[in-house]
Amino acid sequence: MSIKIMSKLWENGPQRKTQLLVLLALSDFANDEGHCWPSMATIAKKARLTERGARKVVRQLEADGWLEVHIGSGRHRCNVYIIHTEPKTENVKPGIKFPQEPEGKKHGTQALETLNRSSAKPSKTSKETSNRSPREVLCEIIMEETADDFLAHRKAMQKPVTLQAARQLVRKTQHLEDPDRAFNESIANGWQGVFPANSNSQTGRLFDLSEAMG
Repeated sequence: MSIKIMSKLWENGPQRKTQLLVLLALSDFANDEGHCWPSMATIAKKARLTERGARKVVRQLEADGWLEVHIGSGRHRCNVYIIHTEPKTENVKPGIKFPQEPEGKKHGTQALETLNRSSAKPSKTSKETSNRSPREVLCEIIMEETADDFLAHRKAMQKPVTLQAARQLVRKTQHLEDPDRAFNESIANGWQGVFPANSNSQTGRLFDLSEAMG
C-alpha cells in the first residue's frame, strides 16, 4: 500500500467517482512509484464493481493519462499498472515519427493536397453513425453494465430506447458529475426518463426525457 500515492489522489485525482475509486483500489496494492499488478477480479472486488465495469474504467483511466497498463508483464502474467497522480497529456508515443514533406514543396502543401483528395471522396460519416446501436451511444458516458440495465428496464416497460432517444440522453446527461448514478436511480424508481440525482424537486425531476423516447 502506498499512502503517498493515495494522498495525492485524494487531493488531485479525477473528478469522476468511479475512476477515483479504481485508482484508490490500485494504490492499495502499489509501491511508492505507483507500480502494482492485481488481477482484474481483485480490482473489481476492491472498487465494488463488476469485472466488466472495472475493465471499462481502467480503459478510461488509461485514455485520460491517469494509468499505464503493461499487458501480461506482472506476476502470473497479470497486467502491470503504473498510477500517475497527475494525468499525462502526451498523446504521441516515443519513437513515432511524422512523415517529412518532399523537398521543393512549400510547407503545408502536402497536407493541403491530402485534404483536397479526401474532400473529393463521398463521406461515410452519416452512414457509419446511423449504424450505431443505442447501447453504443449510451456507453459514451456510462458504463456498459449500466447501459445494459437501463435498456432492459425500458424494454420491460415496453418503451425500448431508440437511437434518437439514446443520443438525446447523452446530450442532456453528459454534464452530470456521475451519469451512471442518474441512470441507476431511474431504474430503481421505475422512471421512464432519466433525472439528476438528489434533485430538490418534489417529483424528483429537473428534466424529463420521456418525450424523446416514446
